[in-house]
Amino acid sequence: MNRKQFFEEWKKKAIIFGSLFLVVLFLAIMFLVRPLLGNLKGTRTALTTAEEQYENYQIISQRIDEYLDTREDIEESIDRIYTYLFRGEAGEQQVYTAINSLATDAGMRIRSLSSLGSALSPVTAKRLWSMKGEADFLSLVEFLRNIESSRMFMGVDAINIESGSNPRVHHVDITFYTVAAPSEELLHQGDNTNNPAEMVYLPVQTSQAVAEILAVFEDSDKEELELTRDPFMKHDSLLEKVEDKPVAPVVPRPPRMVLEGIAWDSKNPVAIVNGELLEVGGTIADAQLVNITRNSVTFRWRGKNINLNMDE
Repeated sequence: MNRKQFFEEWKKKAIIFGSLFLVVLFLAIMFLVRPLLGNLKGTRTALTTAEEQYENYQIISQRIDEYLDTREDIEESIDRIYTYLFRGEAGEQQVYTAINSLATDAGMRIRSLSSLGSALSPVTAKRLWSMKGEADFLSLVEFLRNIESSRMFMGVDAINIESGSNPRVHHVDITFYTVAAPSEELLHQGDNTNNPAEMVYLPVQTSQAVAEILAVFEDSDKEELELTRDPFMKHDSLLEKVEDKPVAPVVPRPPRMVLEGIAWDSKNPVAIVNGELLEVGGTIADAQLVNITRNSVTFRWRGKNINLNMDE
């Protein structure tokens, strides 16, 4: 083999081995590299999703921190309000002084005034008061007007009015709600504000009675009114008198009696009436058995004879 043939032979072999290498490389790319590229793409997608979720978690975390900060502020505000409204004796004394002032201005005499305790409602804290006093009708209405127009007032729970030995002086027993411990500005009379905690309202079950009393003075001043009739005087009835109408007399009716049987004996007969065994002389209600025959019995009721037969 000369040199030229040797190089041609190796050239053919190189072409064959080169072709085989390219085939193997293509197969490797198809079965190994391509899946790896697909996995890499999926990994990139997962990383992008993870980054988005992380950003969302950061936003949620920020919102939670803002909520916790706001909640702490709200709790602090509630604690301040709670502490303010439930100051105890100091708050009670403020209201006590204000109520006494309102009663004095109305000419009402207070015999007792006591706090029945406080309660926290969804709107504000309130305190229940019990007041007993004496007043004529005009002073009573004036006091109701004074306390109703006060911004510390929240509502009447119950009111009881009775006349005493003096028909124009009434014993008054009122239980009503005020704010637990109002600020100084609430102790002064004036128009109500738009603050729901300071608005005056009357409960549904008691507002009508108080409103009817206050309606007398709605468009008039106390000095301009002349009391012609005190509705709380014992001799002055508020109810319309109803004339007596003749009632028809009730006609008495004999008792209901059912003859169920007769045990006949010529010497000692027995009748079964309303499930009871009766001999002559026995009674059903106010009817007396006076005679028994084989088929009937006779009762005497208020001078009349009542016959019962077995055939009936």
